[in-house]
Amino acid sequence: MKEISILEVFTFETQQIKKIFFTLIYLTIVSLTAVGCGASSSSSVPSSPVKTDASTSQSQTSETTNSLPVTSSGIKTVPAALYSGSTTSDITISGSLFGTKQGTVALTSYETGNEISFVRIKNWSQNSITISFSPSSTGIAAGEYRFKITLPGTTTSLYSSMFNVIQPNYPIINDFSFTTKPVLGKPLPNVIFQGRNLWSDQSLPPDFAIYASVDNGTPVLLQIKSYYSDSSGTQFVTAQNSSFLLKGKQLMFWAISNSKNSNRITSQLPSIGKIYALFVGINDYWYVTKLNYSVPDAAAMKQSLAESQLNNLWSGAEVTLLTDGAATKSNIFAAIDSISSKLTPEDCFFMFYSGHGTSANPDSGNPDTETYICPVDTFASAADCISSSELKQKLSAMPYDVQKILIFDSCYSGGFVGKSSDLTAKYITLKDTPEDVPDTGGFKSIGLSAGNVFFMTASKYSELSYESSSLGHGVLTYNLLQGLGASGSVFGGAILEGHDTITMKEAFNYAAARVSGQTPQFFTTVSGDDIPLKGSLYTSY
Repeated sequence: MKEISILEVFTFETQQIKKIFFTLIYLTIVSLTAVGCGASSSSSVPSSPVKTDASTSQSQTSETTNSLPVTSSGIKTVPAALYSGSTTSDITISGSLFGTKQGTVALTSYETGNEISFVRIKNWSQNSITISFSPSSTGIAAGEYRFKITLPGTTTSLYSSMFNVIQPNYPIINDFSFTTKPVLGKPLPNVIFQGRNLWSDQSLPPDFAIYASVDNGTPVLLQIKSYYSDSSGTQFVTAQNSSFLLKGKQLMFWAISNSKNSNRITSQLPSIGKIYALFVGINDYWYVTKLNYSVPDAAAMKQSLAESQLNNLWSGAEVTLLTDGAATKSNIFAAIDSISSKLTPEDCFFMFYSGHGTSANPDSGNPDTETYICPVDTFASAADCISSSELKQKLSAMPYDVQKILIFDSCYSGGFVGKSSDLTAKYITLKDTPEDVPDTGGFKSIGLSAGNVFFMTASKYSELSYESSSLGHGVLTYNLLQGLGASGSVFGGAILEGHDTITMKEAFNYAAARVSGQTPQFFTTVSGDDIPLKGSLYTSY
């Protein structure tokens, strides 16, 4: 064993002291950096249709989520509302990354910021915190509050969204659900509300009402369709207003019973942020058969959607038009990549293509055979075209939640072909043999990896599609324009006259019913879903 000298001991102890000193400096810097990183959220609400009781808050509001990102520590849900004086019920606050070590929870007045200290923590975990209120002589007074959570080992605080504390025996809405998914620009679907004290004695009071508003707009009365209570005393009401169109960002509900206002409960409507659109039309092919009406297709669709005075869904849209010599494979990919780099999860990617299409093996009977659209510089080989696999990769590279809308008017994109003297098929034959191009998956294989996709095609995978000299357009595009309004007016076509919104499915149904000789196709990766394509959506009701 080696003998240790006095000098070595002194040197070792000095090194340890240095390590401790610099560690303390580092921890101090980290602590200072963490101060003030908390986030908060709030909301405003419209006036109630009847006056609020003097014992309640002037503005009774609740939200179920706040704006903190789920990817970091944050509060996701809080109660819809609580009753004043309540001290017995456990309350669960859900969120993310709270940590396993217990921090502190305080109830704070939304108006004054004052903390109410009688909060007891019963359970603390990564994703939820269960609390109760210590008994007191007065309990919680009616008013607006939010929770303040301080994570262990830091001075950083998280604030929940605001919720309401109301007087005992007042009506309260704890939750609600839609019987069908709401669609922007369409009527409010049936809503099932869950709550307490909405009625008594198994009958609704004469003044019972449920109201809705969008973006703090004018309240709209809902029609009560049914109501019942379960064995636990929880009450359920189904209500609807078929003339109330969903046009805005935030939907709010509240009830009135025996001249008493319930809490307000909100939900974010499905939304479309900025639209990034790519229109491609090709007539003048360099190496394969030229077409006549694909450029007019792209120009007219751009005018109908992006240039309509009545279409504020597309207000502020960023639009790219590629025609003929500009529509090379590299330019089309560059345009898609440029859009992809700008997209946020709230945005929408739209692509319209009119031109030649082809298939690796249209007679294979396999709907997932590799299919293609053909840029202007194609030599009729698979490598020169844009394959369904390549398109899938581009869509999958975009943020998952981005709405992706595609309309392709080309052969083999789907449809059955007929014969007509003024029709010209929009297809080319690949020089590659089917054996050279494996079946690696068609449009239907886009799948969930690409997120929310809405796809309309001119024909089936095994069929041609056509352009018409008498129509001056591709057959699918012509009928779409008749429905959407070729002049840019929503009412230029015949879809939903008297309304001001056209969805993707409505546009498809209108066009498909009028196309002959080919069979347009529509599908989405989100079962039963629909999306607005054109209309005035963001004006408060």
